[in-house]
Amino acid sequence: SRVNHPQRYTRALAAEGEPALPYLRPYDVFSYYPEAADFVSRERTENLDDYQLKGGQILQTRSGRNLGPAVLVDAHLAQFVMSDDMIRIEVADERMRYYVLAYLNSQTGRRLLRRDKTGSVIDHLSEDQVATQEIIIFDATTIAKVAGLVERSVRLRENARLTISEMLAAYESSLPALRRTRPLRSGWTVRSRALEG
Repeated sequence: SRVNHPQRYTRALAAEGEPALPYLRPYDVFSYYPEAADFVSRERTENLDDYQLKGGQILQTRSGRNLGPAVLVDAHLAQFVMSDDMIRIEVADERMRYYVLAYLNSQTGRRLLRRDKTGSVIDHLSEDQVATQEIIIFDATTIAKVAGLVERSVRLRENARLTISEMLAAYESSLPALRRTRPLRSGWTVRSRALEG
């Protein structure tokens, strides 16, 4: 296993037409269908690979009042870049990965994580606190059963997200193209009369 907390992140937002990757806010990973909040420059964002989500990683919240929720990066989430606000956990053994995810989201797992929290105003977890987290290991049958249930739920959500994504792409491609008379940098104006009624 490997626990990683990327260094502080500075977003270099992509200019129009520049090669870019979609950026996801940390709390959006818990949405049913996460969507990009921005697009970051592939060329101007330093250490971009550190922030690119990778399939199979477990993302652990590291700050805020609800310390504890963890989520697995599926094929949909793997397209995004995320800041340093979540700790990345990599577990090589797939069955154990699903078991660890279940454990971290259990009452016991969350309580054990929170017992070592730091911060005077906002609670925080460090990379070391997560890396040294003790995980209760049950017998092989129980681990297999828990891991199987968690894997099934992760796959169902992943398939639903991918289906929604395909349907949105198909729908959006069927819409007429937007034609602008002025460049985006010129902004837009709505006269106050148009807002009456």
